[in-house]
Amino acid sequence: MVVLFKYLWYSWSPPVQTRQEQISTGEQIARFGKEHFRREFRRKTQEHSLSPEQQATREAVQKWPQWQRIALLTVGIATCLAACFSMPFLIPIVILILIIALGSYWLALFRFNRWLARCLKAYDGEKLNSKTFSHIVACSGCGQSLRIPSGRGKLRIRCPYCSNEFFYES
Repeated sequence: MVVLFKYLWYSWSPPVQTRQEQISTGEQIARFGKEHFRREFRRKTQEHSLSPEQQATREAVQKWPQWQRIALLTVGIATCLAACFSMPFLIPIVILILIIALGSYWLALFRFNRWLARCLKAYDGEKLNSKTFSHIVACSGCGQSLRIPSGRGKLRIRCPYCSNEFFYES
């Protein structure tokens, strides 16, 4: 039973990162997409509990045609069901093992998704803060000084104080 829990238990905690490392990770997430990182996470969680022999067997099975892999999975499920029906006391144990395995995986996936979102938020915040406002323009209606972003071309500007609208080439 302990061996089963060792192979079925997934645990993941976010790495300890500085703010700059989070921003760098967020930039990679923005470049490659969240789904790329989720695929990598799933692949690594599947491989983390396998011995080198089991990994070699897994790679060999993955080279099989699709119908052979489906047949192997079907035989495995049928064997488990036959064992459970012939020994009904195994049913709660099997269900408990499945609940623990799936629950631990979902918890690890939840933590991983939260970490992805936190890194992406750090990157987006840094990207927002890095915008330079190099032009200071006086409102033609009230004379209030307004900051205008540079390099945006012709902008329609609305003064937040007097609601006057005018155009400006940045």
